[in-house]
Amino acid sequence: MGGARTGLGGGAIAMPAGTVDASVGGEWSFAQTLRHLAFAADVWLGQAVLRLPQPCHPLGQPHAEYAMGGFDTSIFAAGRPGLAEILDLRAERQAMVREFLATVTPQTLAEPRRHPWSAETEVSVLRCLHVIIGEEWEHLRFALRDLMTIDTARTGG
Repeated sequence: MGGARTGLGGGAIAMPAGTVDASVGGEWSFAQTLRHLAFAADVWLGQAVLRLPQPCHPLGQPHAEYAMGGFDTSIFAAGRPGLAEILDLRAERQAMVREFLATVTPQTLAEPRRHPWSAETEVSVLRCLHVIIGEEWEHLRFALRDLMTIDTARTGG
């Protein structure tokens, strides 16, 4: 578990209490973003690709439209989990994706899967992986920008 709190998470741990839960401009906080990235891995890899019966972890952060789409949100934690829990979940989901990528074949990448938000639509396993990587890139980029904004405001730099 200690490895889960190094790197990106380690820098967040070093910040003053509450920093990872602060929002900039109405965007998700850093903690919420990490929870959403776990949710994205659960939905696109766990649900769509691996077809797990219960893919979503309670600490995941679904997007706002999830409930409006008629999906059950009762499995998700209502409170604000601690950063250590979030970092452990993130490390687990990153490991899940890494393990899948280490063994995936070109044939598997081409296989069709049911789109998680549209039961009548099929997408390739490769497309599912592209969504996970795109989510990582975009959300994390903004979350890190917002952490820098918070830190700059705090330090006056």
